[in-house]
Amino acid sequence: GMEYKEIAVLFRAANHSQLLEMELNRRGIDYEMRGGFRFFERAHIKDVIAYARIIHNIKDEIAWSRVLKLYEGVGIATVKKIYQQVSKMRDLEDLLALNINISGKAKVSWDEFFKVLQVLEKHKKEKPEKLLRLIIDFYTPYLMSEYTDYRQRKDDLNQLAFFTINYEDLELFLAEVALQESFSLKNKEDKSKKVILTTVHQAKGLEWDVVFVLNLSNQGFPHPRCVEEAEYEEERRLFYVAITRAKDYLFLSYPTSIYRYGSYENLEPSDFIKNISSDLLNYNELAHQARELSGDGVEYIESSDW
Repeated sequence: GMEYKEIAVLFRAANHSQLLEMELNRRGIDYEMRGGFRFFERAHIKDVIAYARIIHNIKDEIAWSRVLKLYEGVGIATVKKIYQQVSKMRDLEDLLALNINISGKAKVSWDEFFKVLQVLEKHKKEKPEKLLRLIIDFYTPYLMSEYTDYRQRKDDLNQLAFFTINYEDLELFLAEVALQESFSLKNKEDKSKKVILTTVHQAKGLEWDVVFVLNLSNQGFPHPRCVEEAEYEEERRLFYVAITRAKDYLFLSYPTSIYRYGSYENLEPSDFIKNISSDLLNYNELAHQARELSGDGVEYIESSDW
């Protein structure tokens, strides 16, 4: 019975929102991303997906334009010249036999990109996850040279690669991406019908009737890179900010596993949850089952309110 605008979902890092965004889109629940772009609107995500679109469809002009402009010395005129030749090709194999007459820095960049295409062409029939991870490897030097926050952006890209695990076919993955992109264009004006998604940093000073805090695991919040005592205490203050944004209802959640290095790894709840007095917590059935399986050290109290 709550208005969407009175519901907020908070997370420690922007890349924690991706799977939730996907599910909200599938269910037709619109949302407003505060203090940043929706996942599939972020520049580095669009860049990597553009590579994949070229591999899938060599005549995707928008994807060519986006990727080529990442390379030094390649401007609008050079992009047009290259694409005029590319558009005559039947497939990627034909393209790899193409000799484009350009010079200077653009030629050096084209030769570099050509080598990337050769590698990707060999793996185009692999599962999307492997292909995406190859693209991310090629893209990472550019990411590091262009963005001071490249670590956070690399986290986003790893999350994108994780998402592709569920897809056996590149075409199906790109169709899902297109669906997500099209959904983000709808209902841009009516904010009363939007759930709020925001990092905890952006939520300071604001309140909502209902607040969900995501990814309160030992690998999510506190941030695993915050190991020094001063950093850890700052994370605790951030957690305090998160839980005090709720007026009436507060939901704390954490994933029970994470996909890393080709396999799933079990997770425990954050110390911030473990340190909350058990008589202040109500559990849901999933949390109860997770505790039984992992022995996570949290005592959950049943409540008739659920």
